[in-house]
Amino acid sequence: MTDSLDVTGLRVVQPGSGSLPLLVLAAAATTALILVLAAIILSRPRRPRTLAPRRGAHERYDGDGVWHRRVADIVEAHGRGECDESRSFLRLAEVARDFASHRTGRDMSMLTLADLSDSRLRAAEPLGMDRLRQTISALYPREFSRMPDGATDGYDVRQAAEWVDALISRWRG
Repeated sequence: MTDSLDVTGLRVVQPGSGSLPLLVLAAAATTALILVLAAIILSRPRRPRTLAPRRGAHERYDGDGVWHRRVADIVEAHGRGECDESRSFLRLAEVARDFASHRTGRDMSMLTLADLSDSRLRAAEPLGMDRLRQTISALYPREFSRMPDGATDGYDVRQAAEWVDALISRWRG
């Protein structure tokens, strides 16, 4: 006994009438691809914020003189007693970071010593970034020291100012 399939009520589908399922499938595949690409792009780590160097008619370029002047102002203020030693070291570190930010076009004000050692950051400005890291690391012990003003650990504001001046003078990309 063989059961047969009754095909009397079936119609023959004409070619081209099956395009609706293909369109739905193509739209679903495209949407899935867009979502995967968006997930990949959004999961990437963000790059450090860059500062565009200000170069225009309103900014007068004075070479490195303006940076050396800022360092000298700090030394003079310390000499007059307007700024204590720890505040002077803090201001010198700020000048070094501002100078590096200006030269690289990246904000260096909040980077840690570990950040400054990052090979990706150093790749763009290898010698300058090495000098910045060395200068900041030399200024940090004094900046975070709990020793009272007047206690010395072998260097003073004038010596630290020379380090920052050397960073400014010797910066190389």
